[in-house]
Amino acid sequence: MVINQGFSVRCHKYIMDGGGHIMHPNTKYQPVDSRKFSPRVLKSYFFTGGMNYPHGHKLSARYVYDYELEFYMESEGRMMIEGESLPIRKGDVVLRRPGQYVQGILPYTCYTVCFDLLDNTGKNAFRYDFTPQQFQTNYRNPILDSIPSVTHTEHSNRFEAIFDGILREYMMNREPYNLLLKAYILELIYYLHTENCRKDGRLKADNPYASRIQKVMDYIGQHIGEKILLKDLAKKAGMSPNYLHKIFTGVAGITPNEYILSKKMDKARELLVRTGLPVSEIALLCGFENTPYFSTAFKKRNRMSPGAYRNYYTRFTGSAATFQEK
Repeated sequence: MVINQGFSVRCHKYIMDGGGHIMHPNTKYQPVDSRKFSPRVLKSYFFTGGMNYPHGHKLSARYVYDYELEFYMESEGRMMIEGESLPIRKGDVVLRRPGQYVQGILPYTCYTVCFDLLDNTGKNAFRYDFTPQQFQTNYRNPILDSIPSVTHTEHSNRFEAIFDGILREYMMNREPYNLLLKAYILELIYYLHTENCRKDGRLKADNPYASRIQKVMDYIGQHIGEKILLKDLAKKAGMSPNYLHKIFTGVAGITPNEYILSKKMDKARELLVRTGLPVSEIALLCGFENTPYFSTAFKKRNRMSPGAYRNYYTRFTGSAATFQEK
């Protein structure tokens, strides 16, 4: 088995907690391609009454045998994972991995889902419990590794709906339910990954400039069809243009102009595929003053012209004039 150096360090470093517990030595690690993900739900339930316990009440410490996800409806508690005490608040999602030593500290209430990531353990979902059993492989994958133990979600309603859907389908136990449950788990993994990878410009709530930069991003989204100047964005943020450029680039990972162009291109791609508007009109709607410049910018970012992009991603019957380039 070959694992890159970054994975190897994380895989083979046992982490001690205050009581001398470690990542279980029987835990196996293996890299996996995300295309092999085929999650099967082993257990789903709602943990109720947890808010009635006094602060600091500890649940039994244990090792994790399979992948576990929890969504917290209410919480003033914490989660101990590999010796680290992590605060949990309403709307958070916790991911626990096979082999980890964990302990819940109340008060909280939550949805819990246990799943077999590749559907290859052969465990019986209808007799599943948390007693000692075979450890599922702790898989290494860039998507999984991007998800921390605790995610402070920006879209808690979305996660609540998915967890509720999992529990509902699990209780119904209908014949095709496994297909829908697989889709739900994959959706959770995807959203957790995107919530934690802010390359699209979304900001972590604890960033000191988050509110002001988010205001700038919201303004860009609302005025995507206009010419957007740095000086105007600076006024919105209450900063000088140079300082906004520095802060924006630092927290978003791209310059304001790059962010603006990326959003204009997002809008252009959507209009090209979803409407029959001429390319010249789409250029204007996306804030480009002339079609040739728009076409050049579009081709540079998408490796094909607007017309070629439309032809590649659509199938249509009707007048060819509807999809003219100009």
